[in-house]
Amino acid sequence: MIRKLIAGILGEQGFDVATAESAEEGLRWLSRSIPDAILCDIIMPGMDGYELCRRVKARRRTKNIPVILLTSRTDPRDKVKGLEIGAADYVTKPFDAGELMARLAAHLRIVTLQQELRARNRLLTAMRHQLEEKVHDLSVLEHKRQRALDLAYKVQLGLLPASDPVIEGFGFGSRFLPADDIAGDFYDYIPLDSHRWGIAIGDVAGKGLPASLLMVLTKTLLRTEAIRGVSPSQVLENVNRLIINSYGSAEAVTLFYGILDSTTNSFTYSNGGHEFPIVYSARRQTCTELSAGGPFLGIFPDVRFNEARVYLAQDDLVLLFTDGLYHLNIQERPIGTEATLKRLLVENGAGGQHPFLSTLLASPPASSGADDVTIVAMRCHQYALSSEVGFIRVFNSEVNLKDVRDFTATMAVHLELDKDDTYALVYAVDEAATNAVVYAYPKPFSDLVEIGFRLDRNERLVTVEVVDRGQGPPSNGIERETMAIDENPLSPRGRGFVLMDNLMDSCAIIATPGGGTTVRMTKRLSR
Repeated sequence: MIRKLIAGILGEQGFDVATAESAEEGLRWLSRSIPDAILCDIIMPGMDGYELCRRVKARRRTKNIPVILLTSRTDPRDKVKGLEIGAADYVTKPFDAGELMARLAAHLRIVTLQQELRARNRLLTAMRHQLEEKVHDLSVLEHKRQRALDLAYKVQLGLLPASDPVIEGFGFGSRFLPADDIAGDFYDYIPLDSHRWGIAIGDVAGKGLPASLLMVLTKTLLRTEAIRGVSPSQVLENVNRLIINSYGSAEAVTLFYGILDSTTNSFTYSNGGHEFPIVYSARRQTCTELSAGGPFLGIFPDVRFNEARVYLAQDDLVLLFTDGLYHLNIQERPIGTEATLKRLLVENGAGGQHPFLSTLLASPPASSGADDVTIVAMRCHQYALSSEVGFIRVFNSEVNLKDVRDFTATMAVHLELDKDDTYALVYAVDEAATNAVVYAYPKPFSDLVEIGFRLDRNERLVTVEVVDRGQGPPSNGIERETMAIDENPLSPRGRGFVLMDNLMDSCAIIATPGGGTTVRMTKRLSR
């Protein structure tokens, strides 16, 4: 009777109701279906409600179904017993239909929440498994990546020179400090013949495996081109073209390459966007830069590079380095700037000894770990008597006049000119070079302008020649050591010669139609 009454009430509320006349019948139904809730009387024929509840809770399929016990017993111990065996609630008879529905609805909400929770837990478990698989895959990839990086690092180290070269009259030292991640620093010594060596230092933009691979490519191309015996500027042009052909115009490479001739103490070089090497003179206590060259490699396919030559004196030091050097700490502070580096070289280099350099090469201070640090030091131990002081070759473009001015200023330091003579030399050479660059050739970057500096030590006379291979003057085969000046005092035509003649002790212009022009200037040392 009560069973039908409850079934009717639940049916009116929209529930789908199944009934059983005994606990045994209910258990058989439960073996086929899973309800959202079970309502049962404690007192039933055969198995009572307590035992039914116990069996429902003992089965894995049904243990989460809420069981609500109905009974006329009011003893609290009966309620406690039902709750202890797993009943979700306990309703006494006679019951109120509204209370019964409220209790049932509350437990069904709990069931719904539990089902949602289990579904979300299953989803989270599946996601966790997927995440674990991804983490495992990433771990495998990271392991492979690290192995590749380790291999690249070993290749990088293996490509560096095993030792510094032994060259009569010169001493070498080098140091490579790798960063936390592999990068693209490299340096090399390339024997060209019995007395000439190629010396290179470079830095590839970027980090990791791509930078390392580009470094390997660049170094291989450099060696291949260098041993062909071409000039440093031609080496850079060839390497630049080959990098772009092989790698595309994606990454920049800085590269300095020079050729040392130990018989003349000459160092001929070209610079492709690299940090300017510094020449420290122990005798003069000065620092100058080797700056002639051009832009980065690997970006512009048709770039041309300038080239220069200096002649090293006894105890001169040439310091080649990558930009990571500025991150090194000296006295607990990073070197930071080029000016600081030059100051440290001068302050620590008196008498030909150099504790600062020895410190860098023997046990370098700690760096930030952000970039590789590469240092190559070349010291001249021998005296070579030569009238040549220096030489620069630039392509005919006004953008290259800065290289001319900078190199001329360097020559003034090497010649130990005072301030006034330095000004005169730089201004006069700039005027002659400007004329050659602008007027000698029909279009920019089509040919070269060459500037040479010589010193007659006996006469203490400096001679500078600015040479182009342009068309020369329109007159027919006449060599002249003077140039006509426009009679109009307001006209600039021909005034360059007057300027050069006034700034220098002498100025002669030797021009041959179709054979180019040479501007020869002299300056007697005032001290």
